[in-house]
Amino acid sequence: MDVFQQKALLRIAHDFSRGDTVLVASMKATVANPPATTEEVGCYLSGSETPFENCFRKLASLLSKTPYASSAEDKYALEIFDQWIAPKRLRAFPEKFTDFFSKFSAYSDDESGPFVAEAVNQLRNEFAEAMLALEGAFVKIGQPLLCIDTGAGDTILFINTELHVADLWRDTKIGVTYQNTELAIRSPMWDELWSHLCYSRRLDLGDPPPGLKCPQSLKSLDTIFP
Repeated sequence: MDVFQQKALLRIAHDFSRGDTVLVASMKATVANPPATTEEVGCYLSGSETPFENCFRKLASLLSKTPYASSAEDKYALEIFDQWIAPKRLRAFPEKFTDFFSKFSAYSDDESGPFVAEAVNQLRNEFAEAMLALEGAFVKIGQPLLCIDTGAGDTILFINTELHVADLWRDTKIGVTYQNTELAIRSPMWDELWSHLCYSRRLDLGDPPPGLKCPQSLKSLDTIFP
């Protein structure tokens, strides 16, 4: 773990938690003494992980407990929508999103016949517009969404940030895993959410619909710490 990565972990902890002193102190302790067990990190470890990737995933685990985060395992992907709705983070959700959400919530793979075919087509045709409308609505109120990409596991983690934080960190590569998988702060990972939603409903809908603009290319840490 190089000095830029150490600085990045602490800066992300501060920026994404909005200065939570307890969380920042916990991350400082983590960087000083990197965790090495599943219990310490908060996700399953194989034992081959580097100290840096364990610290990055610990950071994700800490941030997932803040009031700005929204996360769920792939089999419970629909809970992401509930988390956005329940805290009333928006005064009103975009119509395109609420239409999609109501249709997807009503979908049941126990049904058969024309209803299923119609529902599947709606999911394919409306997902991209619905998610981009939601993304735009959060930007409009100054609470843009980003994702913390830990490069492993079955959980997707969204987090609402302040505008200047999103502008600074969006689509930044923080490092790689021992298997050379990128660890990053990304624009909303709608493609991953699409895959998780399909899995949760046992749907085989193939690749994510076009128009999602992801994944984006990543900038390096030199742009944050020149």
